[in-house]
Formats: sequence, C-alpha cells, structure tokens
Amino acid sequence: MSRWPIVAALLLVGCHSFGAPPLPGGVSRIEAVRTEDRPGVDVDAAAELGTALRRRLLAVRPETPASESSDGELVVEVLDVKTTLAPLSDPSRRAGEYRADLTISGRLLRRDGHVAWTSAAVVGSANYYSTPDGIESLDGQRRAALARAADDAARKLVDALYFAP
Repeated sequence: MSRWPIVAALLLVGCHSFGAPPLPGGVSRIEAVRTEDRPGVDVDAAAELGTALRRRLLAVRPETPASESSDGELVVEVLDVKTTLAPLSDPSRRAGEYRADLTISGRLLRRDGHVAWTSAAVVGSANYYSTPDGIESLDGQRRAALARAADDAARKLVDALYFAP
C-alpha cells in the first residue's frame, strides 16, 4: 500500500491548520474586533459588519496561538451606508432593483496602541428588489441586502489584511 495518500492528506491538513498567512506589523492574532459608526450612519450597519468580520476572521484563521506581546485589535469604521436605484432599473414598470453599498475602513492596532496596518476605503455591495407590498417588506429586503453588503465588505477587508502585498 502506498504512503502517498496519507502524506498528501497530512500536507493538506497541515497547510490548512498552520498555513494561515501572517498579520502585518508583528501582530500574531486579532484579540478583538471593534466597529465604529459615524453619527447619522445606519446604526444596524456596525452590528451587521461586526458579525460578518468575526465570521470571516474565523474562516481565515480558525485557531491562533495565544500570545501575550503581539495581540492586536481590529478597529473598523463604517464610513457610509447608501441605497440607490440600480442602473437600468425602472420602478414605474416593474419591481425596482436597488443597491445597498456599505463603505468601511479598518486599522489594526497592536497591544501598545500603535497602528500596525491601515486599509483604504472598502465598499461592499448587494442588490435587492422592492416588492409591491408595504414599506415593511421593502425595509426587510434592504436589511437583508445590508447584511450581504456587510459580508462582502468584511471579505474584502480581511482579504486586504491577510493577502495584500
């Protein structure tokens, strides 16, 4: 019996468990995620974003060794939340297609308070359709789209944090 399947399986498991990319600035793990929103920005956006960020960070690095000296905090600010009519959508003829955009920026702080990494503005987007029902249905569609836009923005921010050159 050949040992190659066993060796290949161990390599795959090892790459998945131990091959997580390093964080910038000498930070070994993210100890906390904090979301901030500007006054006048949708208050639910920060909560949706915080949940999406924690989920994405766990997907990239499910297990991290505890380290006293090099823990960090990811601080993400919600810069803007807007809903616009999607291009070529005509709500007078059919259900209108709308687009929810969530603009964020992040920074990774070391335990000593120094900034280890800063992102450019990141935009997460999601489309949704209005329905012929009342405003509650439209608002429900918008909230679901906002959650998808937060997930999209979180994915882009975490990718920039771990995989940007």
